Amino acid sequence: MEQQPLKLDTRRTFLIGFAFFGILALWQIYYFYCPLFLRRLISEDVSGRNTIIGIIMAIDKILAIGLIPLFGWLSDRTRSRFGRRMPYIVIGTVVGVVLFPLIAVMFMVNSLVGLIIAMVFLIIAMQCYRAPAVALMPDVTPKPKRAAANAIINFMGYIGVIIGSIVTMVFLLSAPDESGMLPYVVMGQEYAFIPFVFVSMLMLVSLVFLIIKFNETRVVAQVAADMELGEKLSETIEPVTEGQKLGKTDRRNFLVIFGCIVLWFFAFNALSTFASSYAEEILGGAQIGLAIAIMGVAGLITFLPAIKLTNKIGRKNSILVGIVMMIVPLIVASFVTSLMPLIPLFAIAGSGWAVININSYPMLVEMSSSKNVGKITGYYYIAQQGSQAITSICIGAVLDLLGYKMLFPYAAVFMILAFVLCLFFKTKSDINRSSDTVQNAATN
Repeated sequence: MEQQPLKLDTRRTFLIGFAFFGILALWQIYYFYCPLFLRRLISEDVSGRNTIIGIIMAIDKILAIGLIPLFGWLSDRTRSRFGRRMPYIVIGTVVGVVLFPLIAVMFMVNSLVGLIIAMVFLIIAMQCYRAPAVALMPDVTPKPKRAAANAIINFMGYIGVIIGSIVTMVFLLSAPDESGMLPYVVMGQEYAFIPFVFVSMLMLVSLVFLIIKFNETRVVAQVAADMELGEKLSETIEPVTEGQKLGKTDRRNFLVIFGCIVLWFFAFNALSTFASSYAEEILGGAQIGLAIAIMGVAGLITFLPAIKLTNKIGRKNSILVGIVMMIVPLIVASFVTSLMPLIPLFAIAGSGWAVININSYPMLVEMSSSKNVGKITGYYYIAQQGSQAITSICIGAVLDLLGYKMLFPYAAVFMILAFVLCLFFKTKSDINRSSDTVQNAATN
C-alpha cells in the first residue's frame, strides 16, 4: 500500500500559535517600555547609566538560561491527562497575566526597586512555560513540515508584536512632569498601566481560546503515524535514535547552528533593547515605534511566502538569504540620522529576520527525538537567551564609551559573523556534492 504524503494541519498549527502570540505581545511591551522606565528612574548623574540599564534588562536572559532548559526537560517527563506541555502553558500564562501590570504600577509610584522586583517575578513566570509552549509544535508536527509550521507559529507571534508596537504608538511618551515621572498621554489622561493591562487581557483571551480548541493528549495520539514517517524523512545526516548520540556530522551541525543563533541574537537583541533610547538620542525623540511596527508587518507578510522559498532552496540557503537581508539595512542605517529613511530599512530587515526565524529552530530541533524535544528546545533558548544577556551588557558599555551611533554597526558585525559560520553547516546535498567531486576526481 502506497504511503500517503505528509501534510501540515494548518488549522491546528494556527491554534498552537496562540500561545506564541501572547508571549511575543508581552515581550514587545516589556522591551519597549522597561528601558525607558529605567532611564527615568536612574539619574543621569549615575556613571555608566546605559551599562546599568543593560545589566537590568539582561536579568530575563540570565534567568532564562537556567529556567527554560529546566522546564523544557521537566515537560518532556510530565505525564498528565492534559498532556505534557499544556499544564505549564496554563499556569505560566495565568501568573504572567497577574504580574505584568505590576511593572507599570511600580513605575507610576516612582519605585526603582519595586520595578526591578516586578520585572524579575514576571520573568520567572514567563520563562517557566516558554519551552513547553514552543515544544508543542514539534510534538505534533512531522520533521519535514516543521519549517512551514514554524512560519505559521511566527506569523501568529508577529501579530502579537504588531499589536504591541501599535500600543507603543498610541500611548505616547510625554515630557516628565515636575515630580520627574514620565506619564503616558491618551485622550488627556495619564495611565501608565494601560498598555500592560491591555496585553495581559490579550494573553488571557488567547489562553482560553487555546484551552477550548486544542486537546494536546488527543492530538498527540492522532499524529503518531505521521510522526513516525517524519522521522524516516528527517534531514539529519544519520537517523536520530532514542538513547544514542548524534553522528559526527550531525553533532558538528548542531554546534554550528547553535553558534549562529548566538550571533544573530547578539545583533538583534542589541537593537530591541536600545531602539527606543536610540530614538531619543539620535532621532530627536522621533516615534521609532512606527519603524518597529513596520518591521513587524514586513515579517508578518514574509512568513508564509518564505515557506515556498525554504521548500525551493532549503533551510540553510534560506537562512543565508535572510542574514544578507539583515546585514545590508544595518550597514546603511549606520549612516542615517532621521526616522523616515529607517522605515524601508527596517522593513527589509524585518523580512530577513522572518526568513531566519522560520528555519533556525526547526534546524536545531531536527536533531531531537520524540522524547527530548523539550530538552533540545531548551538548548535553543540557552543560545538565544544567553547571547541576549551578554549582548545587553556589551552594547550598553559600547554606547557609553562610543555613543549611540555605534548601535547599528555593532549589530551588523555579528550578523556578518553569523553568515560566515552558517556556511559550515553541512546538508545532505552538500555531502552528496562532496562525494561526487571526490568520485569524479578519482575517475579522472
